[in-house]
Amino acid sequence: MIGLGTYSITGAEGKNALKKAIDFGYRMFDTAVAYGNETVVGEAIGEKIREANGLSREDFFVISKLSGTHHRQDLVEKCCRMSVDRLGLDYVDLYLMHTPVAQVCADSTATMADLTTTIDDTIDPLEAWVGLEKCYAEGICRTIGVSNFNEKQLNTLLSEGTIAPAVNQIECSVGFNQSSMREFCQKHGILVMGYTPLGKRKLPFLNDECVKRIALTLGKSPAQVCLRYLVLFLYRNPQTTPGNKKI
Repeated sequence: MIGLGTYSITGAEGKNALKKAIDFGYRMFDTAVAYGNETVVGEAIGEKIREANGLSREDFFVISKLSGTHHRQDLVEKCCRMSVDRLGLDYVDLYLMHTPVAQVCADSTATMADLTTTIDDTIDPLEAWVGLEKCYAEGICRTIGVSNFNEKQLNTLLSEGTIAPAVNQIECSVGFNQSSMREFCQKHGILVMGYTPLGKRKLPFLNDECVKRIALTLGKSPAQVCLRYLVLFLYRNPQTTPGNKKI
């Protein structure tokens, strides 16, 4: 599945862009406390559902992420519930620990103003993970996972947690294919979800000469080449390969 990352999508213009994305067929949307746009994402989805065009909540897969400032076990559920409220939903489909690194919390309101970059090394990722497990048990989220975790950090959750992470969302592109992490996750039944598939900032791989040559040969766009490469490379599963090749 290919979804839309919503980092930097804000305001009325951003909401309209999200609604157009839904019209084009997007159904998976990725947001986070740190993006400051959960309300905008939720409003776009809600408005499209209310248009009576046949869409329902179950048609969408919504992802949000725990703030690094809310890794204390007593704050995790609060942060998750506030994300759900801002989205205007009853639950999120996937809730991720945005980073394994805890940050100092200004207070517990989980707003952009509270986000700091000061590391709090007194909180272990496992503490936050136990909080995510509780969110799952409470039904606030349908699935739980992590983002930006390395093998050592994943092993801790696998050996000491009750629930294994369903997903590890990591940077992944044609220039950084994460083959070692992909193999580790596949071995442990963890799905790799790649972000920045076109490269960071100025989308460098859209202008990569090799990518452009392949695109020209196949009659496709550079973006299509990058996305197809990742889908075929990351998810080489015999059961899903036929569907992947349609991308």
